[in-house]
Amino acid sequence: LHCALYSGIGSITQLKGWRYLLPDDARKIRGYTGEVLSPMDDALYTKETNSREKLALSIASNVKKPQMVDILAANGVNEIKPWNKNIAARVIAEGMINGRTAKCEVCGGGDTLRCAAGIATCSGTLNGFITCPARLATKNLKRFRWTLPGT
Repeated sequence: LHCALYSGIGSITQLKGWRYLLPDDARKIRGYTGEVLSPMDDALYTKETNSREKLALSIASNVKKPQMVDILAANGVNEIKPWNKNIAARVIAEGMINGRTAKCEVCGGGDTLRCAAGIATCSGTLNGFITCPARLATKNLKRFRWTLPGT
């Protein structure tokens, strides 16, 4: 958190893994960058994050890596490299709660849309060089059923 606050960032989205920050940490960084959420959006972010983190903790504790890789692959998610059990568990938890997202309509990337605080942002690229500018409300995002292999 200290590095994020004093590294000169201009936006919370410049931080790798920002979607998985806990609400208190995200609040501090947003305060520093001037991106303070409205009370309603902050409450939504906190609710989404807490339910996802609770499920992710259970997944990380009870599901082995080969099973996680199978779950991710069955839902079109590329393997997480370098492997991080906690990030994989969070991606699975988000998919189980909200469903699998469609491909990005701007860059066409699959597995690039991430949701937080009611906003989906894309981590894909245009022509392999320019960061995809896609940002849309999660309520407008097309989703598909999240599947679990063998069920």
